[in-house]
Amino acid sequence: MNKIIGDVGLNAAEILANGYNPDRLTALERHFERLVENECVHGAAWCVSHKGNIIAKGALGAGSPYDPAINMKPDVPFRIASITKLFTAAAVMTLEEDGLLQLNQPIATHIKEFPYGDITPYQLLTHTSGLQPDEGCFPDDHVPAWWQLIEDAVKIHGRDVEWIKAGLAAGRRRAPGAEWMYNTFAFCILGEMITRVTGIDAKDYLAERIFKPIGMKSTALEPIKALAKETFAWDDKQRAKFDAIADGTFKEEDNDENAVWSKIPDTGGGAFSTLEDLVLFGETIKRYGTAPNGAHILGRPAVTVMTADQLSGVPEYCWGSSDRNRAYGVGFDKRRTPAFTLSDDSFSHEGWGPSALYVDRTYDLTAAWFAPWNKGEWCSDPLWNVQNVIWSGII
Repeated sequence: MNKIIGDVGLNAAEILANGYNPDRLTALERHFERLVENECVHGAAWCVSHKGNIIAKGALGAGSPYDPAINMKPDVPFRIASITKLFTAAAVMTLEEDGLLQLNQPIATHIKEFPYGDITPYQLLTHTSGLQPDEGCFPDDHVPAWWQLIEDAVKIHGRDVEWIKAGLAAGRRRAPGAEWMYNTFAFCILGEMITRVTGIDAKDYLAERIFKPIGMKSTALEPIKALAKETFAWDDKQRAKFDAIADGTFKEEDNDENAVWSKIPDTGGGAFSTLEDLVLFGETIKRYGTAPNGAHILGRPAVTVMTADQLSGVPEYCWGSSDRNRAYGVGFDKRRTPAFTLSDDSFSHEGWGPSALYVDRTYDLTAAWFAPWNKGEWCSDPLWNVQNVIWSGII
């Protein structure tokens, strides 16, 4: 099996002296190897930081679901899916810090055509807006997904479709604040709010206020041309697209559907990044908004709000859950169950694929990993089990 272990500049004795058992990094490699052997994933990459120093980065297995000859690499750029929501949340918090909005104001204050006057940015950020959740949250329901509603509307109205109205055509499921229900479209709406409040396209605003100051050179809300050849692709079609972007020959087909999707901010799941960039972002949030390079993207109070549990007595029933008191921050997940060995002062987010970013202030630990499911079939081992293996090294 292919395996690449990156040089982190620290030896085992130094890692141990700082309070982390380096043997558990070997256990992490073995865990990923088992996942590949069991065909849960076809490859994996990881990056772990303890006390501000990267103590592990590596990769093993195949870097492609369709070509086993392609090796997974530690620095592979990939679509981080829902981890994107953390960047969007941080960007919204910069707007509040700049006095441009309040989290408890109606979204309709900034997006006039938004049809619900009692839904706020805070509720979108905490998944408590009451809007219909993502497809699959309630498998027995047969409510069309928001993206399907938009595509259906395009077939009728063409490229002039009102995408916010179309995406909300299924209406609300609950009153605002009544229930935690995961909602990606909410973060697309937040991206539109960022654009309208600032007059700057959301993808450019995130680049200028979040990515560039921190030094996240491999992160953007679209494939980066210089990295496109190396970017992870799920199939031949996506590989061809990324190669064309790298060559400068890619051109989106001019049709109604593409015209509408080009208007919709991909701030709910469209970012591309690397594991080191994700760890850099995690370290910045762990340090209350100050990046390792000294740049300040947010003040301590704003980050405290983001990383503290904001909900009380709000239940969750998505994906078969029966949690009567869902823990969630502003953008960040705050779950505490027997499945996790996190401290109370920890926060995280996962992305479809899967990928994950976990940050723990108490243990001064930040970790990101990417372990693409074999054939895209969901299993929990590349997520929660990985976190437990990494955290077991804390002495």
